[in-house]
Amino acid sequence: RVEYITGCNPYVDEATAIYYEYLFRHEAVTRQLDEDLLIAMTKGESCFTADDISHTGAIGLMQIQPASARANNWDPETLYDPHLNLEFGSMYIRDKISIYGSVELALVAYYWGSVNREKLADGTLDRTYSNYILNIYNGIHTIMDRKGCSNIFNTTIVL
Repeated sequence: RVEYITGCNPYVDEATAIYYEYLFRHEAVTRQLDEDLLIAMTKGESCFTADDISHTGAIGLMQIQPASARANNWDPETLYDPHLNLEFGSMYIRDKISIYGSVELALVAYYWGSVNREKLADGTLDRTYSNYILNIYNGIHTIMDRKGCSNIFNTTIVL
């Protein structure tokens, strides 16, 4: 996974990639999530750029909106710390999975935000984002399988 991270973003050195891999594993175990799902989300959100700020103001590795942080009693300034950004993003996606009952719907909710709950419930929200993340996720699994590596949860998400 370190090689995957550095291959996606040449500005991330090996030591930083090792640190990120540790953080992904830690948050996956802590939140009972798939490590590769967190890696796929981070690749899709920021391409592993910890200081990334989007045009909408989303911050860090997992591109957390400051309003989402505040709504959960987090100081948005903490989102610049890779560990805290991944901790919040992992907590947030775990919460969405618990609410919506599927990774695909949780990803749609992660992208569109809770303000669109009605549209999510009636299926009118665009699922391009969730398909994009799940394609990255399945690509990671393909690469890991070719290298003889396994996922710690040994799972695959089917589109």
